[in-house]
Amino acid sequence: MKIQQTDRFIREKKLFYEKIQKITDVKRKKHFENVYRNFLNQVQIIDNNHSSSNNQKIDPVEIKSCLEELNSYRRELNNL
Repeated sequence: MKIQQTDRFIREKKLFYEKIQKITDVKRKKHFENVYRNFLNQVQIIDNNHSSSNNQKIDPVEIKSCLEELNSYRRELNNL
């Protein structure tokens, strides 16, 4: 199962988006929009690397790095 298909991801994606939309400070809002985009990009990268249609070998080091970044973005967004 892809991360993008999980209930947790769907809930977090919506929650983070809604929280960001409520930010009134333009500079802060831009920062968190960027973090949100990075969060979505990391999920996409992880899903693509785990795809069965991916004929390349999975690089565990790259996946671990992506997961660490994803968790970092998630923590930051959770602190909104």
